[in-house]
This record gives sequence, C-alpha cells and structure tokens, in this order.
Amino acid sequence: LAEQAHGQDSPVVAETLINLAAVASYQGRALDGKAWIERAVTILEPHAADDPEKFGNALMSLANVRSHEGRDDEALALFGRVV
Repeated sequence: LAEQAHGQDSPVVAETLINLAAVASYQGRALDGKAWIERAVTILEPHAADDPEKFGNALMSLANVRSHEGRDDEALALFGRVV
C-alpha cells in the first residue's frame, strides 16, 4: 500500500520496510528481514542528508543483520558509517 500511495523509492516505503525488518528481528528472525532492510538502506541513501537519523538507524539494522550472518567486517564498516 505504501508503494502505491508514495512510489516504490519513497522514504515512506523505506520506513515500512524498516518496521517489517524490526518485527522479524523481535521474533528472533533477524535474517528474514535482510531483504527489507537492504532495500530500505538503498531507498534512504539518496535522502541521507534530509533525515540522517532514519538513515543511520537503517544502517545499524543492516549492520546487525551482517553480524548475525557472521560477516563481521561488513558489520563494522556499516557501524563506522553511522558514527
């Protein structure tokens, strides 16, 4: 619905994707939210200057997924982008 109302590359869609990934994480299924959070980061990156907090939170979520995958170097790089 968010895509239909705002377009597929809207930050509103990214927020919905972040929420879906968060629910998956809270349910102990962080890796299930991987595609959602990756897409959210892709959508938000061009808008990072407009809402750095939202973009930073998305990067943190993606870093957590990478850490769960055992991809610690990538996770650290993402954490570094947030700071």
